[in-house]
Amino acid sequence: MKSEFNIKDPKWAHPTFAEKWDMSGQTDNDIFFDTTKTLEEKTAVANEMAKMLVNMVRAGQEGQEEVCDVSVYHVAGCPEEPEAEVEMRLYRPKTLKSKKARVLFYCMGGALITRVPEIFGLEGMSVKYNCVVATILFRRSWEAPYPAAINDLHAGYQYLTEHAQELKISPDNIVIMGGSSGGHLALSLGFRLKRYHYSPKGIVAITPQTDERVNELLGCRIVNGAWDGPAQRKALKYWLRGCGDDAAVGPEALANHASVEDCIGYPPVFIHTVEFDPDRDFNREFYGKILEAKSFAEYHCWGGAHHASTSDLANPVVIRMQEIIDANTADLFQYDLRRPWVEE
Repeated sequence: MKSEFNIKDPKWAHPTFAEKWDMSGQTDNDIFFDTTKTLEEKTAVANEMAKMLVNMVRAGQEGQEEVCDVSVYHVAGCPEEPEAEVEMRLYRPKTLKSKKARVLFYCMGGALITRVPEIFGLEGMSVKYNCVVATILFRRSWEAPYPAAINDLHAGYQYLTEHAQELKISPDNIVIMGGSSGGHLALSLGFRLKRYHYSPKGIVAITPQTDERVNELLGCRIVNGAWDGPAQRKALKYWLRGCGDDAAVGPEALANHASVEDCIGYPPVFIHTVEFDPDRDFNREFYGKILEAKSFAEYHCWGGAHHASTSDLANPVVIRMQEIIDANTADLFQYDLRRPWVEE
């Protein structure tokens, strides 16, 4: 493999990202990949991380009015793991009166090791998109390897469709969304749902992970001291432990393992990535397969940004990006962009 591509110097950044460019030492998740640590030890660290993040969010929301009713459901497992009960949360705007509300099925990010619903602004999304937001507290990689998280998401989606009338939602107007590892899970879930003949309205994936392999393309060699090629491969390889070699990894685990044939009938998808994301080339490759399969897809690559850049919500480029993501989501809710046919 060619030498690493170090982008720590802010000369690589879009000028609006330059001040917050260096991410060296920003992440230290090795405890979750350490096989000598017990589940209890990892759980304690995860709980402390979650507590810190929740307190930060609550401090910023002090005095704000509650805009949603939040319901918690304990959902039976999917057909592939029926005994694995999972928690689902539904966020419904207090102003939403529809008995057949549309649904944003949100897959949480966090490198497959953290899972904190409070930090994703799900209440705000439900109001902005005028919909019910559903999120699943899936098992994290250190709790259970693939396919546990996909099974949990499958179980939640299945519950929504089977209990649509009592939940006052439309089972035919569900859009899936996720960022980072949430985008990874959203895209992989699309293949699981297709196999079970579910048909979501579409998927919006933001800086998703789609492949754990190494090739000669530049994205694999990106190094920035935080979420870069080595960090991503460590996280994904740990999640896939037990799968064996690459041949045993299918698109329900990582979307770019799909063939063009696998992508026939795939849900409409909007992919947003950034120039210095370790998966940018794999995302582009996956997008090409969807187009070759004649399914609906759009792909956006934002220049001069790395994986963490999109968390700076006040940045003008991120604001523009969010406006387009909002428009993509609105299109999926409003129009039927699905192409389920197979060419003869």
